[in-house]
Amino acid sequence: VFGARIKHEGQTLLSMINDIMFLSRVESGVKAKKEKFNIRSVADTVVENLNEKALSKKITVLVNCPDNVIYFTKRYFYEILNNLIDNAIKYNKEEGRVDCTITVERDNIFIKVSDTGIGIPYEDSTRIFERFFTVDRSHSNRDSTGLGLTIVKHIVQECNGQIKVDSKLGEGTSFSLNLHI
Repeated sequence: VFGARIKHEGQTLLSMINDIMFLSRVESGVKAKKEKFNIRSVADTVVENLNEKALSKKITVLVNCPDNVIYFTKRYFYEILNNLIDNAIKYNKEEGRVDCTITVERDNIFIKVSDTGIGIPYEDSTRIFERFFTVDRSHSNRDSTGLGLTIVKHIVQECNGQIKVDSKLGEGTSFSLNLHI
């Protein structure tokens, strides 16, 4: 039991270090390398990587995404989806639902991730993009670095995009993003 706890704490610390390093690279202003990739393939990888977490809470994750190849920063796309879907699972109710819709129109990617979770209290809505801030403090010691939405915000800014959050306490949250590619 003690060994498992040390391993978990070590993984949490490594995750935080990786998030801080990635956030530093995004904030540095150095333009990230773009490449061609299939957005459906990346979305499927994110869902597959989060599948165990979703199954443990009996959460259904549905992704509506075209099978398009785009020229964009693959790591940015992955990080956005991973952080938003991970949060939608983490802050969801047992047997909840996560819906992710991705569309591509001309030079824009539109991403919407909605959940049936706990929602964000109004007084916290202005702080959710702050470093190390977590809405539900009971989750802060489990598997959250408190950097996911900060990373998403900085990627959106780097891509001259916009992000909008709609949330109702006890009903869920929806993040809508527009990224310029």
